[in-house]
Amino acid sequence: MIPSSSPSRKHPHRILSLAMAGVAGLALAATGLRGAAPDAAPAAPAPAPAAKPAAAAPAAPAGKSPVFADVQPILAKYCYACHGGTLAPAGTAANSTGKSGLTLDTLENTLKGGRSKKPGIVAGKSAEGEILRRMQLDAAVKDVMPPKGKPVPTADEIKKLVDWVNAGAK
Repeated sequence: MIPSSSPSRKHPHRILSLAMAGVAGLALAATGLRGAAPDAAPAAPAPAPAAKPAAAAPAAPAGKSPVFADVQPILAKYCYACHGGTLAPAGTAANSTGKSGLTLDTLENTLKGGRSKKPGIVAGKSAEGEILRRMQLDAAVKDVMPPKGKPVPTADEIKKLVDWVNAGAK
């Protein structure tokens, strides 16, 4: 279960816009119209969709629970600049202890959490860990992570993290 402060509450306009665009696209595809007048010839087929970016976290194979390696690309993309510890990109603010004592470079450190003394992740309980709680806060809240002005995880990326935690965070 995703906590009540889910990504859709953070950016409801994004979710609604995506849903409306999807419904409109399906309707146009079903009728064969692509913005042309009803008596015009059908438009050429749409180009093939672009390949997914390489940085996206791979999904766990069907029937297999996700593991830390499956979600680490998400953490690297949004968190390592400040909390990467030994894996932090060169020239970033993170060091071996990470900001606020939180490093996400290993499963053990990710579970442990930082100076807040609250666990970063609680295996099997996605609503109880500090990392997911802060990632799903409203953008205006002071404790939101990533901080204001930084890119935020997509709803799909948050779901992958939630699924990993609920599957036991191994």
